[in-house]
Amino acid sequence: MKYNLSSLWKNKHAIRKARHENTQARENVQLAHEGIENGVQACYTNLLTSSVEVSTQEKQVELADQNYTVVKNRYDNDLALLTDMLDASNMKLSADMALVNARINMLYNYFKLKYITNTL
Repeated sequence: MKYNLSSLWKNKHAIRKARHENTQARENVQLAHEGIENGVQACYTNLLTSSVEVSTQEKQVELADQNYTVVKNRYDNDLALLTDMLDASNMKLSADMALVNARINMLYNYFKLKYITNTL
């Protein structure tokens, strides 16, 4: 019976290398899992922030509409200038545009969250 004695040392190194690679693979899986959790948390936070932004912009639109109504009544009664009317109109338009942008941002964050969680 023949047995190569050098295989005892080679096997020892191969086993150590395999254990090291196994540990590295587990660490890589753990890092990937943490990265996914961090991404989901960030997207969820962005979604909540954009939801608050939408509600804020809705209130801003309501206030701009009220301001426009007041200025229009004053203008109709010759108590305000045309420039006041234009300013109120521009504020109303800006508030409407900001609301639309906030809603788009909220939808973007929602679909980004769905994409990251792989439920899209």
